[in-house]
Amino acid sequence: MMITVMGILSAGATGYFGWLFGRKKTIAEATTVEIENEIKLSDYYKIMLDDLSQRYENRFLELEQLYLNKGKVLEDEMSMLKQKIAILTAENRELRKRINELEKIE
Repeated sequence: MMITVMGILSAGATGYFGWLFGRKKTIAEATTVEIENEIKLSDYYKIMLDDLSQRYENRFLELEQLYLNKGKVLEDEMSMLKQKIAILTAENRELRKRINELEKIE
């Protein structure tokens, strides 16, 4: 019985001292893992931000090209409308001339 009590006390003391000295190691390991996780997370955010700037640049270039194309379309439309004005002006001039001729005949 004495051996059993001594064994239990010895095991308890060994466990306590093991826990006491192992606690610092466990805390250090947990801190190391936490730091590694934060580094991984910061790398992930950095990649996301780099990707965001690239996507922003691409979108800006697409928008710039869209506005350039729209400007070209509007310039073409203005050119066509000027031609139409010139044609209608000429037609109007001819019709006025024809009206004047018809008025002279009557």
